[in-house]
Amino acid sequence: MSIPWGDHLDLARCVSLIGENDLGEATTAMGRCLFHLQRDLLLETWSVRTEEPPMALPCAQICAKLPADHLQ
Repeated sequence: MSIPWGDHLDLARCVSLIGENDLGEATTAMGRCLFHLQRDLLLETWSVRTEEPPMALPCAQICAKLPADHLQ
């Protein structure tokens, strides 16, 4: 599921317009918008992280997995 990033921009514009009339209401709306933005950013981060190929093991971890007689 793709995240509608354009919707976040529309919400920011709405908060800006609300702020011209009522700062208290705009602050509340901004908090709600930031909550949804944070959620979407976490979902995006999670989806990017789970799609990455596994990283190569560092040399120390590779050597630790070798049998002891192989190192001699």
